Amino acid sequence: MINKQGTFVGDWLVKNNLLQIGPWLYQYLAWPVALLVIVGLLAKRNRLLLINALVPLVLLIISAKILFPRYLLPIFPFLLIYAAGGFNWLRQTLPRALKPLLIIFLLAPAWFSWRILIDLPTAPLPEIDQWQYVTGWPSGYGVKELVNYLQVNSLGPLLNYSAEEILIDKAVSGGYAITNIREVDGELIKDFPRPGNKSSLKLWRLN
Repeated sequence: MINKQGTFVGDWLVKNNLLQIGPWLYQYLAWPVALLVIVGLLAKRNRLLLINALVPLVLLIISAKILFPRYLLPIFPFLLIYAAGGFNWLRQTLPRALKPLLIIFLLAPAWFSWRILIDLPTAPLPEIDQWQYVTGWPSGYGVKELVNYLQVNSLGPLLNYSAEEILIDKAVSGGYAITNIREVDGELIKDFPRPGNKSSLKLWRLN
C-alpha cells in the first residue's frame, strides 16, 4: 500500500488513490468478471445503478488519505450487477457455436474463491489484505500458541498485569512483555511467527 503518512492533496491524492483502487478492483473481480463489468456498462445504461456504483468510488478517490481494499466492498454489488448484465448480453448476442466459451467467465472467479477457501495463505489477494488477514500480526495468529505457552510456563509479573500495563513503556525491569512489531530492550524468550515470517508475536524478558 502506498505510504500516505504525508498529506496528499488535489491531483496527488487522486493519482495515488487511483494507483491503489484500480489494481484492487482488478484483483478481486478477476479479469473475466472485470471484462463483463465493462460489457455490462456499455450494454446496460441504468443511471441509478451507475450512480450507486460511482458515487462511493469517486468519494474514495478524491478524499481518502488511507485506503484498504475492504473500503471498496459497497461498490462490488453494483459492479456484479453490471457483470451479470454483460454476461446475459453476451449469452444473447454470441452465435450458438461460441456460447460454450462463456464458461471462461465462470471458471476464473470460481478458481479465485476456491483458493481462498482451500489455501488462504497462497490465495491471490491484494498484498495489504494478505498481510492483514493471513501473514501479519493483525490476523491474530500466534495468540492461541502464546496462551498455551504461558499456561505451561510460569513467567511471573506478566500474568499479573492488566492489558494496559503490558505496554512496553510501563513494563518493569525483570518482567515480561509481548510485542507484535517493535523490538524492546530485553531477551527474546519465544517467537510465534506467521506463515511466511512476515510478522510474529514475540515474548520478551525485559532488562
